[in-house]
Amino acid sequence: MADGINGPMIIHSPRDPLKRSVDFDHDVVLMLTDWYHNTSSDIVHELLSEAGHIGTPAAPGANSALINGVGEWNCSLATTSQQCKQVSSPPEFTVTAGQRIRFRLINSGVHAMFFYSVDEHMLNITEADSTPIYGPSDFRHIWLHNGQRYSVIVQTKKEDAGRSFHMRATMDSDCWAWIPNDIQDTAFGILRVVNEDTKPEKISKARPKTRGWPQEFPEECLDIDPRMMVPIVKRSVPTSVVGSGRFEAGFGFQFINNPQEHLTRNDAVKIAKALNLDWTRDRNLREKKKFLSESHRTSSRWGGNDVDSSEDTHDSQQESHSLNADSRKRQLNIRRQSPPPFGGRKNSTGVTRLAGPPPTPAGTIGKYFMNNISWAKIPH
Repeated sequence: MADGINGPMIIHSPRDPLKRSVDFDHDVVLMLTDWYHNTSSDIVHELLSEAGHIGTPAAPGANSALINGVGEWNCSLATTSQQCKQVSSPPEFTVTAGQRIRFRLINSGVHAMFFYSVDEHMLNITEADSTPIYGPSDFRHIWLHNGQRYSVIVQTKKEDAGRSFHMRATMDSDCWAWIPNDIQDTAFGILRVVNEDTKPEKISKARPKTRGWPQEFPEECLDIDPRMMVPIVKRSVPTSVVGSGRFEAGFGFQFINNPQEHLTRNDAVKIAKALNLDWTRDRNLREKKKFLSESHRTSSRWGGNDVDSSEDTHDSQQESHSLNADSRKRQLNIRRQSPPPFGGRKNSTGVTRLAGPPPTPAGTIGKYFMNNISWAKIPH
């Protein structure tokens, strides 16, 4: 896992075949991140204990998703030990109708595979992990794993001037061993399309009412088929073999006796029950057991009665990120804020188990391992 500050670094090659003002009009970096309510040190410490993290040695699922460090979470789910204040300030981008935007997508998360989409717009994939490509131009969603990078070009329409569209980054929880029941799996951004002569003060601040594309997520946690992507710049492959080798490694999961940690199995079960641990594996049943309905979650995100828009939030929340040439960059004015209030729930909402290793038996801890790593050079 990764805690702390992070950010993108884009190195522009003079040999990049994708040119600004030729292939696209604007260049925007989007970092997609999974957000945990516990630090990595706390989670790892519990994973290496007999009780595990929330009763299991499997890696945890995230609590919410972020776009460029911004996301939302329903504060009504916060416990009495968690501080939370409801705000709603998704990142916004303003573009002139008819222009093309290159979104550089970076999965900066530690566990979640993300699906990215823009309502009512197709995605033209033009770059994969710094390689310019001829890729699919009709994707509704693009998915990327941790550390992967893709560029997609979005073409806006002249007739859409005055409209706003949601951007969505959704974590694929089916790739996890278990899911927090308080999960907010989608982070939102806003793309506002305006006329060229629209003044900033005339741009609508209303939330988009667009609907997302139907979910067409792959059943398995796999990359995009590389056969769908062809490098724009061809590279010759050597025809002569200089040398070859073989790399081998073993990977698995096992229980290890742990004499230093004496927690009985009954105690571990009590901990799991106290956290409302649910071992449901049926996906349809899991959807019914979600803590809040989608309509309630949406109203909490998008300015329902629970949203606090008071002045102690920073000024930039009301300012969209304009992509027009005459836009001005402002230094954020962060005001002194009072501490957020504590939540009202006595217990957490628990988790839903999907797969992964079973709970650890008494007297043991569960660990993943990699061994038998070897490299053999084959002589010619």
